[in-house]
Amino acid sequence: MRYIKYCTILIGAICISIALYGCAQSGMHPEIAKPGTSFSANINIDDSLKIETPDNAKYIYELGVDIEKSKSQIERCLNVSLDDYDNDSLIDDYISYTIGDWTADIMTENGYWTIGYLGNKCGEADDISDEDAVKIAAGYLKERALIGDDVKMCDAIGLNEGLRDDGSYGVLSKEPYFYPKINEMTVLGIFRIGVTVNTDGKVVGVDYLVSPVVDKIPAVLADRPAIEAEIAAHNYSASFSQNLSDIKITAANYRLYADGKAVDDGKTYLYPVLVLLGQGKTADGNIENFDVIIDAQK
Repeated sequence: MRYIKYCTILIGAICISIALYGCAQSGMHPEIAKPGTSFSANINIDDSLKIETPDNAKYIYELGVDIEKSKSQIERCLNVSLDDYDNDSLIDDYISYTIGDWTADIMTENGYWTIGYLGNKCGEADDISDEDAVKIAAGYLKERALIGDDVKMCDAIGLNEGLRDDGSYGVLSKEPYFYPKINEMTVLGIFRIGVTVNTDGKVVGVDYLVSPVVDKIPAVLADRPAIEAEIAAHNYSASFSQNLSDIKITAANYRLYADGKAVDDGKTYLYPVLVLLGQGKTADGNIENFDVIIDAQK
């Protein structure tokens, strides 16, 4: 399971961080942060490594926007009717509500939504186990029909640390992330559902950054030499935490990638990417696992 440290941020900050998009000379492409790290590694794919290309990876998936569905999902979370509340957003990009001790925001561009508790988010307990946070988050989503049977597990956990009520520095909450699959394909990027659980086990926020697929467009995938050329040119996003040596790529899998930002036609898409999994040696001789994301299209 991946473990992520982060600071508490607003939905607007989330959107700014992923609000990069692009199109290439022939078709639509994701704008993957390159290189994604200031560190380097000499990556080569061994000829013996097989790269299977599933049929599901040969498409770009168009995402739809369903604001009414987003409103219904929020209503199930807060047990209210949004018809009883006014939109208090000051900008057209959002529909925003203040509902008692909660805020709710919907992005009009893609239908993504968040809710957040305005009261004291910090629990009295010093910490909550990963297992308990995941169990509470999954139960919350299932009870409100916010995840389907395709979501089998939690893939990562966000750790929110800061000053607690007693003035000490420690764990404030954990946010298990769930990544729905599209056409049996794992989706990377912004496309995820997160539930923030404080140390007392109370749900204090939800980030629902998922949109329905409405169409798919055939994509032309790059061949192996083209992929290797992209790697040599450092046209990828990598997760190295430091410079690595003795690199070994252990697996290569096709995935989908969500930019979360509309392109020129005003629509958002999921794009095919190739993900390399590998390991390398750090300066002190330890082994570090990493992943590399590469645009899989020509």
